[in-house]
Amino acid sequence: MSLERKLLAGIAALLVAGGGAGAGLAASGHGSSAKAPLHAPTLRLTHAGFVRVSAFYLGIDVATLRHDMKSGQTIAEVADATSGRSAAELTSYLVRAATLRLTLLAHRPLSPAERRSMHSWLTHRVTGFLTDTCPLSVSGMAKHLGGCHGMKM
Repeated sequence: MSLERKLLAGIAALLVAGGGAGAGLAASGHGSSAKAPLHAPTLRLTHAGFVRVSAFYLGIDVATLRHDMKSGQTIAEVADATSGRSAAELTSYLVRAATLRLTLLAHRPLSPAERRSMHSWLTHRVTGFLTDTCPLSVSGMAKHLGGCHGMKM
């Protein structure tokens, strides 16, 4: 198995492992507050973690973002409708946060090739998450069994 495949498998395992905790957090309603934190929240590699950091970046609370999502808007649409923000900027913000988090979790420094591969992979996944065309979790891929747009499966 190539190093790139091992890295991607490791990233996928992290996303799956965090999925259960994220689902529990989302179901319990924790994480949404009336006030935004004074500093950026640490990105947890779960659906709820990405929603939380997206809400922080957009300057809205998690409950408002979840309400917008339930009423049919994608996070990308909410970002583009937010003054001074865009879906492209949010994608960059989330990719940087996820890259930092995964780099901290790695058991060794990543090579430049591994960083490029991870950046490309994360950009596709985060873009799919924001446009609701590709879920972050493996369990969410049930509706995308053929893979997500732009992804090699």
